[in-house]
Amino acid sequence: MDNLTTCEIQAYGTVQGVGFRYGTLFIARSLGLSGSVKNMPDYSVLIHVKGNKHDIITFIDKLKKGPTPSARVTKLETTWDIEPPIQTDFTIIY
Repeated sequence: MDNLTTCEIQAYGTVQGVGFRYGTLFIARSLGLSGSVKNMPDYSVLIHVKGNKHDIITFIDKLKKGPTPSARVTKLETTWDIEPPIQTDFTIIY
């Protein structure tokens, strides 16, 4: 009924140092999604998200456009139905 699922998203492009994680946090919370976002050593950003599949698809569409004006997403890799850490909110991992 709720169609809950999980997704791992790896974002590439100009996604570090431009407020990408904070913009991602805002979008995820506005859609009622849980999970986390963190910078990776290869300058990508890794996102784990859990929620309604329709809301996650909306989330991904918003990420493609860049969650902040300075962000430039060149590629998103998604893997559905993963086992993310259990989270009840959406957080930034430092």
